[in-house]
Amino acid sequence: MALKDASAIDAELRAYLVPASQLARRPQPARLSSGVPALDQLLHGGWVRGAINELCGARSSGRTSLLYRSLATALRREETVALVDLHGSFDAHAALHLGLDLERLLWVRAEPAQALKAADLLLSAGGFGLLALDLGTSSLRVPSASWQRLQRSAEKQRTTLLVSAPASAAGFLATTSILLNRRRVHFEQEGGPLFTELEVQASLTRMRVGADDVSEAKPANENVPPPVVSLTPFHTRRLV
Repeated sequence: MALKDASAIDAELRAYLVPASQLARRPQPARLSSGVPALDQLLHGGWVRGAINELCGARSSGRTSLLYRSLATALRREETVALVDLHGSFDAHAALHLGLDLERLLWVRAEPAQALKAADLLLSAGGFGLLALDLGTSSLRVPSASWQRLQRSAEKQRTTLLVSAPASAAGFLATTSILLNRRRVHFEQEGGPLFTELEVQASLTRMRVGADDVSEAKPANENVPPPVVSLTPFHTRRLV
């Protein structure tokens, strides 16, 4: 009798089993546009919501320009936006030039010891579509537990956390990581040298597809070079 009952239970369980071939593909996470089509294409639609995204690059790599463009794009899409800025390096004139509405931007200046705490408080408050953490040229040594706390808060609030730093700061807790390298600077010679355009190469160095699927990003065709992003300068001036 017991064996018969067990067989009946097995039959009931088999009714709920789905073959692997019939499993639906994992849904893609929600994205927030970076404001640069070539970069959005590399990111499969934009920065990932509810996650840590990294924008990395040395000085003069176009990192600040792309950060401001992401903030401006989010504001134009009626997102609530905040920027935690180390050392007060935020360039309001450059931000205006790139279309950032300063009256709708929450700007928080913080010292290195306070930066992550400020970001944590803003994330915990909720309601932000995009929170940017600009580490400038600093390479902070932060315990992974602090980044883990930020990652959990971003996921809970569905906030896009965008970290701008010289190199990867959040490490394995970042969902996406973009590395920028300056490729070429363009000048207009007529009337004296005029800085007109900066070309940077953007490489996707990390992408986490799902909570349990962490891998280093690799292009589908390794022979295809990373895309080149063209940026107009903040300040157009002639060199004397």
